[in-house]
Amino acid sequence: DSMGICFIGKRNFGQFVSQYLPEPPQPGKFVDVDTGEIVGSHEGAVRYTLGEGARISGAKLRYFVCGKGGVGGGGDANTVFVCNSTHHPALYADELFVDFHAFNWIGLGDEDVVQ
Repeated sequence: DSMGICFIGKRNFGQFVSQYLPEPPQPGKFVDVDTGEIVGSHEGAVRYTLGEGARISGAKLRYFVCGKGGVGGGGDANTVFVCNSTHHPALYADELFVDFHAFNWIGLGDEDVVQ
C-alpha cells in the first residue's frame, strides 16, 4: 500500500499533486478489472498510483489500483481499474517500454547502453 512520496513529507498526495495541475482533477469511477463492475467513485485518477490501496468507501473487499483508463487502457481518462488481491496478475508486467531518447541513463557511458 503506497503511503505517499518521501520528498513531499507527511502531506496528502492528492492535495499535493492537485496544486501543480493546470485544471482540477475530475471525478471518476473505480472499476473492478475482473467483473467490469463499478465498485466506487473517486475525486480524480491523478491522485492514485499503481499498486496503491484504493480505499473505496463501503467496499466489501480490499481493492488495489491496477490500471487507469484512457487511450489504450479502456474506459475514460478518469477510470481507475482495481483488483482485490495483492497477487493479482493485473499488478504485474512482463514488459517495459522505454523511449531511449527521453530516458536518462545515469552512470552509464555510451558504450554501456543497450541498443
